[in-house]
Amino acid sequence: MQPVLSVSHVVVSARLDRPVGNAHAQWRSRRSVLVTLEDEGGRKGRGEAAPLPGLSRETIDDVLAALATLGSSFEPTEIDVRALPPSLRFAIESALLDLRSADRPAFVALLGDEAYVARVPEQLELQVLLDDLESAEARARDAHGRGARTFKVKIGREGRASDEASLLEAVRALGRDVVIRADANGTLAAVDVIAPALARARVEYVEDPGPIDGPHWVGVPMALDASVAADPHDAIARARSLGAPFLVLKPTLLGGLEDTLAIAARARARGLKVVLSHTLEGPVGLAAIAHLALAASASSHRALWGAQGLAPWTGCERFVVEGGDEEPLALPYYLGACRVLRPSSAGLGLV
Repeated sequence: MQPVLSVSHVVVSARLDRPVGNAHAQWRSRRSVLVTLEDEGGRKGRGEAAPLPGLSRETIDDVLAALATLGSSFEPTEIDVRALPPSLRFAIESALLDLRSADRPAFVALLGDEAYVARVPEQLELQVLLDDLESAEARARDAHGRGARTFKVKIGREGRASDEASLLEAVRALGRDVVIRADANGTLAAVDVIAPALARARVEYVEDPGPIDGPHWVGVPMALDASVAADPHDAIARARSLGAPFLVLKPTLLGGLEDTLAIAARARARGLKVVLSHTLEGPVGLAAIAHLALAASASSHRALWGAQGLAPWTGCERFVVEGGDEEPLALPYYLGACRVLRPSSAGLGLV
C-alpha cells in the first residue's frame, strides 16, 4: 500500500426522534468522528470513531485530541495504533482496510487467505434490538413480518419488570422459530418477576445479568458483554469460570478489527460462542463491523453464533456533518433490517 499522505476528519451527529438506551442510560443524540485517509494516488478510506458515553473509556474530545497528535499525514508503519483510544483505533483500522480494498470487498482483504473467501456466506442474520417498552411490541411484529427471527430485549429497568415480562411474552408469541435474547446491562430488578418470564420465553441467553454467582439462577445461559471491553484478555477465562457460554464483542470498545478477530478466534477455540454487536455507530462504523462479521464467519475457528447485533438501530440513518449540509449519511446498500448481504463492491461499499 502506498504511504498515506493526508488525514482529515469531520464530526457527525444524529438527533433521535426517540431515545435509545438501556436500564442505566438514555441517549437522545449520537456523535462520532469520521476519519478519512488519502494516499498519494488519490484513493480514500473512511472509518468512524464513535465512543459511547457511559460505556467507552474515552470521549469525542479525547478522539479529537489523539487525532491532533497524528498530524496531517503519516505512514501506516510509523504509528502505534495501540496507543490510540479504542474507538479511534477502530476508525483508523477501518479506514486503512477501506483504503487497501480499492479493487475488492473489504472482507476479502480482511481475510487475507483467498482459500477462506469461498466460505463467506451469502448473507448473515441480524438480531433486532428492542430497547424500549412503549413501541417495542409493534416494532417486533413489523420486523417479524419482514423476516426477522432474532430479537434482543433490553431488561432491568427499575419498576418495569412486569412490563418487560409482558414484552418477552409478546415476542415469544410471534412464533416457535423466534430466538429471544435479553440484555440486563448488569442490573436486574424484581428477579422474582423477570426470572420466570425469561424461562417461559425460552431466552437463548441473558447478557450481563449482574453480580450473580453463576448462570443457573434462572436456568438461562449467560453472556458477557460490557465487561469484555474492561479486560478483554481475561474475558475468556472469566466466561469459562462463570459457566457463561457466550461472548458479545463490540469492536468500537475493543479497539479494532484485528483485536476483535483475535479474541473471537481464541474464544471459539475454547468452546465459547461469539456474537458481534454495534455500539450505536453510524453508517460507516456499521459497514466496517458488517465486513468484520462476514470475514469472521468464513472459517470454523472464527465462526460466529447465530444472528449478529448489527441491525440498523433507530437513528442510524440520521447522521449529518456538523456545520455542513443536512444530507444524512447513507447506510451501505448491503445492510438490511434483519440481514447483511455479502457485497461485491470494493472497499466498505460506502456512498
